[in-house]
Amino acid sequence: MEEEFRASIKTLIDDVKTLKTLIDDVKEIKEVVKKYEESARRINRLEEENEEIKQTTDRLTMENSELRYRIEELEQYYRKSNIIIRGVPEEAGENARKTVEKIASKLDVQLEGNDIGKAHRLKSRTQPRPIIARLNDWEKKEELTKNAKKRRPKGKDVGLNSSVPIIIANDLTRETGQLLREAKGMRDRGYFKFVWEREGKILIKRNEDTLAIQIRTQNDLMAIVEEMESERNGEEIHVEEEQQQEINTGEEETAKNGETTTTGRTTGRTAKKGENNRTAQTRSSPFMLRERRQHQVSMHKYVKTDERRSISRQSSNSSNTSNSNRNK
Repeated sequence: MEEEFRASIKTLIDDVKTLKTLIDDVKEIKEVVKKYEESARRINRLEEENEEIKQTTDRLTMENSELRYRIEELEQYYRKSNIIIRGVPEEAGENARKTVEKIASKLDVQLEGNDIGKAHRLKSRTQPRPIIARLNDWEKKEELTKNAKKRRPKGKDVGLNSSVPIIIANDLTRETGQLLREAKGMRDRGYFKFVWEREGKILIKRNEDTLAIQIRTQNDLMAIVEEMESERNGEEIHVEEEQQQEINTGEEETAKNGETTTTGRTTGRTAKKGENNRTAQTRSSPFMLRERRQHQVSMHKYVKTDERRSISRQSSNSSNTSNSNRNK
């Protein structure tokens, strides 16, 4: 009895130790879960902060782009009275103002007094260096550039000793000039039909029937190009579907015209008495007719072969009979 009691006490002690171990494990698990929850909360906070930073960055990027465009617009506005003249040969001791007046006069624009604010050669690696002139009369400046674009004069046409084309254009900023070149490149690739510059603004038209669109930045240009590519891909898919439909329709018509329909009446007799004669209508395709002809040819060959075998047997039998008669 005492031994059983001691064994029970020992078992109880072991169970208590096991329980203490399980409690310690549960505490460790709780600590791990607590740390995990804390890490998850930190991650959530970091994700929220990251999203806020991303939104702030996007907003600042947009504001920066808008500010850059406004600065570009202000600089272009400052240059609105300027013209750039290219193709004018350089001479020693030349007077740029007099040269501009001479060219304008040949293009039916009279510049007098203070119409020209400043005029001089620009620093450039190309020769001859272009002339920049600031015209105080904006209407005369527009008339001069318009006449130059319309007539496309050469040096000799404006009283200069040169056959090089004279180009008179608005003074564009570097960004605007680059955007104009890119737009012209897209026009040459067929994305739209018209590109031009007016008062420092880049305008495009897809065709004669659409309205003019102002291109402010390269992103505007790429958005229009992507839209045109999507329309092109849609049109190509539509054309391919129409072509495939036409091909399928042609194949169906060919198949219908090529079908051969044969109708015949056949009369058969049955072994039973009192059964009436009946007629049957059959329809055969070219494939079935070809199979039937091949079967007939095969049967013809089989009959010919069978006839040859029969003749061969008859000749063999006759020869054997004659040989037996001789032996007798």
